[in-house]
Amino acid sequence: MTSTISRAMARATMTISAALMAGTLAAAVTPTSAAQSLVHDGDRWVCLGDSITAFNCYPPLLARVFAHYHPDATLTIVNSGHGGDTASADPKKLAERVLQYHPTIVSVMYGMNEAINLWGIGQPKEPIQENYRAALTAITRTLRAQGITVLLMSPSPTDVSTHAYFALDKTDRFLAECADIVRSVAQAEGAHYVPVHEAFTAFQADLPRGVALTGDGVHPSALGQYCIARALWQACGFAKPLSTGSDRPLQVERDPPPQVTVRLGSRFVSPGATGLELRLDATSAQTVEVTWSVAQKLAHQQGNAPIHASPLARGAQTLELVAGANTWTLPLAQEHVPSDIGRSADILLDLRVGDQRQLCIIDLSRTRVLHFKEDKVSGSLESELARPEGKRLATWEAQRLGDRLAVNIEVFDRELVSGNEVWPFSRDGLNLMFDFRPKERFADIGVDREVTQLFVNVRDEPFFATGLRAWTGWGMDFSSYVAASRTSTGYTIRLLMHDHFDLRRPAKLSDRDFIGLLVAVGEHATVNGAVAGSIVTNQHNDAPVYLYANNLMILDLRDQLPGDQVINAHLTTVQAP
Repeated sequence: MTSTISRAMARATMTISAALMAGTLAAAVTPTSAAQSLVHDGDRWVCLGDSITAFNCYPPLLARVFAHYHPDATLTIVNSGHGGDTASADPKKLAERVLQYHPTIVSVMYGMNEAINLWGIGQPKEPIQENYRAALTAITRTLRAQGITVLLMSPSPTDVSTHAYFALDKTDRFLAECADIVRSVAQAEGAHYVPVHEAFTAFQADLPRGVALTGDGVHPSALGQYCIARALWQACGFAKPLSTGSDRPLQVERDPPPQVTVRLGSRFVSPGATGLELRLDATSAQTVEVTWSVAQKLAHQQGNAPIHASPLARGAQTLELVAGANTWTLPLAQEHVPSDIGRSADILLDLRVGDQRQLCIIDLSRTRVLHFKEDKVSGSLESELARPEGKRLATWEAQRLGDRLAVNIEVFDRELVSGNEVWPFSRDGLNLMFDFRPKERFADIGVDREVTQLFVNVRDEPFFATGLRAWTGWGMDFSSYVAASRTSTGYTIRLLMHDHFDLRRPAKLSDRDFIGLLVAVGEHATVNGAVAGSIVTNQHNDAPVYLYANNLMILDLRDQLPGDQVINAHLTTVQAP
């Protein structure tokens, strides 16, 4: 699949062809144009925010894109996002948390928890939003008093149309009003305004049915996180020469994109491939300067360790394109291909025709391919803990029953623990993900509507019981039957997908070529009176599945993929970087 993010003057649009998704992200900024980047060599940039920042997807991407454009310069990025934070909880403490890193630039994005946690239907919005305004003002003044450049980002929106555990009704409007507040604070306090909300909202509104930027309605997955990162690197002019003076302007003038459409030659790439075939469709004959860099995917674990990006390899080539279709193979050395299952890498591809410029991000993920034998595939999960039941935590089997799919799992865990009554992932049970997208969008990076995550929780008190909780995606609570039984060594769960996901979409295997699958088990124990736990998955991925849905195991229903491993490729085009 190929996703395209392109720049227009005022809004985003999205069109679909058989092989190309094309879109636009608006990026209005304060009315200043500049021939230089806002960033200096040696800058220290702190990203301040809530869980959307703490998920650590857009901050590493900022470091990666900067290193691509300026390989000899240094930009240190620190992620200071904390899940559940609001701007108004303690503005002074938030500012102090940032200052310990001695930043020269601070980006600030809050508002989501104000919308989904502090405010509810029937409550007045004004007190919460005025506290939000006051908090952003206080944070900005504290940071600017230290000579720090402040980027105030409007909050990403909720997707109220999604199936969600969160109470999202009317929060989209609440966050749009927060965006207005952020803009007014930036203008009043001399900070720079970065319109994330506007870019995100326009892009989300024009997505075709099924494609989503936020799987759970709140937290952007990879494509949404790329949208946030792009709003920042475009506003800061990463592609421009680095600034050396005291002035740090935002960018409003964009280099127009070249009239070239870039697509992948194939979604799936052989692990032994020495190149990546690309299709370049040009509106006229032209000379294109291509520069690329390859790097292992930066770790997405949450934390405050400084982020530095060093591309593994760089290359450049001049292409003479003819009008119409062209084919070019991007060289790919084996040491730069993800070497193990669950590992990922990315390629940044920069196309330039005179003053016209375009950036492509190619995500590569190595994943397991499973072929049915006698209509069954199976596997096991191993715990890294010292357990009385032993290292083997679970065994699982997926079984094809005509047009139906059954998943049978036995878990070896004698003590059932419920961590809390709020979050299903804090309780014992299963955490399953399925990718039911059609072939043309299967294994895209985003957590779309047809990517379903469900929890099957179990408990002993007051009696043994199980519950199916559909977390993201369409229709698993309608299509699935679940049965569970307690055993002397733990429990078994049987899941059957039989009926319709919704009125129009039957859960039929014959309609599909592939299904993506993740099997995980929540493992909890009581230690010194407190509940401790973790989630053990069948495949250890360096890019988490709640952000990237391109690294699930592939159930190859028609035996189309040779071997037991494949490199999954996804291309996102960012025009006018």
